[in-house]
Amino acid sequence: MFPIEAISSLTWDTFCATRLKELRKKESRKAVLSRMQEYGVEISPQMLQKLEDGVAKTIAPDILTALCNAYGVTYAEIIRLARPTISELENNLSTEG
Repeated sequence: MFPIEAISSLTWDTFCATRLKELRKKESRKAVLSRMQEYGVEISPQMLQKLEDGVAKTIAPDILTALCNAYGVTYAEIIRLARPTISELENNLSTEG
């Protein structure tokens, strides 16, 4: 497996933003930021909001790692699984009709 530390930034999109927002639920951003600090990463509440709103276009690996640790999830649960599969998209279209 390729070490994430070797990557300078990862693409961030609206699917990832939506997943991140879903993970936080009704928890305060302050609580999330506090847990991220436990993993040695500090970002502003505004930066977390930009990530959740999809305004940020990239994310640094250390920030992604701290977010994953703070939420107790893997990278795949935020990055890969944030994007719907073709079958999920087809299911959504069939239930809308």
